[in-house]
Amino acid sequence: MEFFTARVSDLQPQVEQLVQTLREGANEAFAQKMAYFGIDASQALGWRTPALKELAKPHRKNHSLAMALFEQPYHEAKLLAAFTGSSKEITLAQADSLTHQFYSWDLVDQFCGNLFAKASFAWELPERYTGDDREFVRRTGMVMVVQLALKHKKSPDEDLLPFLPQLAKYATDPRNFVKKANSWALRTLGKRSLFLNQAVQELAQNLKTKQDAPSRWVAGDVLREITQEKYLQKLR
Repeated sequence: MEFFTARVSDLQPQVEQLVQTLREGANEAFAQKMAYFGIDASQALGWRTPALKELAKPHRKNHSLAMALFEQPYHEAKLLAAFTGSSKEITLAQADSLTHQFYSWDLVDQFCGNLFAKASFAWELPERYTGDDREFVRRTGMVMVVQLALKHKKSPDEDLLPFLPQLAKYATDPRNFVKKANSWALRTLGKRSLFLNQAVQELAQNLKTKQDAPSRWVAGDVLREITQEKYLQKLR
């Protein structure tokens, strides 16, 4: 992996200090509770996200440090990488390598929102990853649709339309963290504008007619939210 723009030996003291801080702040009770939220806690120390973000503040945009942190065995160290990396420095090869190692939905969501969304190649990622059969790679592609819709507000709605056929295609995926991401992406698009709301409603109505249960679940979850009058009134 082409992760380091600084020598590993230069990064080691910082990495060791942060890992030691993570160990000292371990909360076994919360680590066990993380599993309740569907997080793979086998490598977790039990840090809450706001505390991790606070720990990351002095190291923000230190991309080499972020990539070194991701190589550590602890779940929280990998999350720190999402909060300390640089969207301007990350390469597509690095994004691929990170994404292929994701094993939990929170890693997907934090990396998409904090690191991938403003990368130069961000708009390539939905198509690049959604077609991948690995659960958390596919989720990454779908969550990227969410982040592009939310964080690229000046982009025209038409730029987001090409993602709809892929979301429809993989609505058949029954895995929990995929179908929830699919619904999240469609609901986010449906609440962006009346134009997209109509397009998503049409897609969801079509999914309702499918024979497979995951597609019908996604359709129901999407329509239940984006047809609410409070959202439609806001869009008007």
